[in-house]
Parts: sequence; C-alpha cells; structure tokens
Amino acid sequence: MDVITMIGFFAAGVSVVTMSMQTMVPLRLVGLGSNVTFIIDGLMIWSLPVVVLHAILLPINVFRLHEMLKLIREIESASEGDLSMDWLKPFATRQEVTSGETLFRKGDSADAMFIVVSGRLRIEELDVEFAPGSVVGEMGLLAPGR
Repeated sequence: MDVITMIGFFAAGVSVVTMSMQTMVPLRLVGLGSNVTFIIDGLMIWSLPVVVLHAILLPINVFRLHEMLKLIREIESASEGDLSMDWLKPFATRQEVTSGETLFRKGDSADAMFIVVSGRLRIEELDVEFAPGSVVGEMGLLAPGR
C-alpha cells in the first residue's frame, strides 16, 4: 500500500470518528483534522471534487467552532454571577408588542421565554410589572408539563 492510499484511509477514518462524536467542540476539532487530511489526500491524487468539498467545509467548521467556543465562554460568564441574558439574544426572535396586547394567559402551555428589551411588561394576575432586562416565562419552560 502506497503513502497516498494510506493518507486516504486515514482521512476516511478521521471522518468516521467525526461522525461518531457526541459533543460539538471535539466534533469540530476532529472535523477540521478530517478536512485538512482530505485536502492533502485530494491534492496528492488530483481529485478536484474532494479538494473543493473540504476547502468549503474547512472554514464552515472553523466558524462553527468559533461560535461554540464563544457560547461556552458566555455561559461560563453567566454561571459565574453575570446574570445578564444578553448571550441569549442571538438565539431569540424579536417580537414587537403594543400596549394592552396579551402575550399569554394563565394555563397556556409554556412554549416561550420573554426578555423585556424596552417598555414594561405587566402580569395582571400577579400584579407585577417587569422592567427592561427582565426575563419572563423561563420557569414555565423548565417546569414539568410546562
């Protein structure tokens, strides 16, 4: 077996390991190794489709790894006492609400959490008003049966 074939089998093995990973950071790291190995193998056997595919996947894996590491840092920061929910905003959907509009009613299934960005949110049943920065609905999402 020649060196090029061995590199090809190694690249395939790394790809199989990547697909078996259960956590995102190791998956992305091994995926990057797989991309680099396949690019080297593709260049050695002059396989343009292999080189192009992994040249496209390489920056995607780098970007997704960067996103995951950033999210981990933000979660660690939040768990160390920074109670800001700003790290959740990229995963949220903005919703404009007019005065007097009902977001949810007592007994509704909890399928959303709200962060008050501006204005005030009032829950009449509790006679409580929430200011900007407040989080509402998180307990319902975590409660059994929602």
